Amino acid sequence: MLAVKLLGGNMVYPSLVIIPVKGEPEILKGAFTAKELEMILKYYGDRTNETKSPEEFMKTFSGKWK
Repeated sequence: MLAVKLLGGNMVYPSLVIIPVKGEPEILKGAFTAKELEMILKYYGDRTNETKSPEEFMKTFSGKWK
């Protein structure tokens, strides 16, 4: 029920729902490579989403995952 609610009834597999400390839940649909997933997790986990746009973050991000 929670997945249906967060995805607005639009069940797409796979889907990733990020619930940030501040702001609305972000829904990311589709599969991600390890590098893409690392970038997403760092962006929200370090709370960079509160100060930078995803585009700004991607310009300076250098991942370690392969």
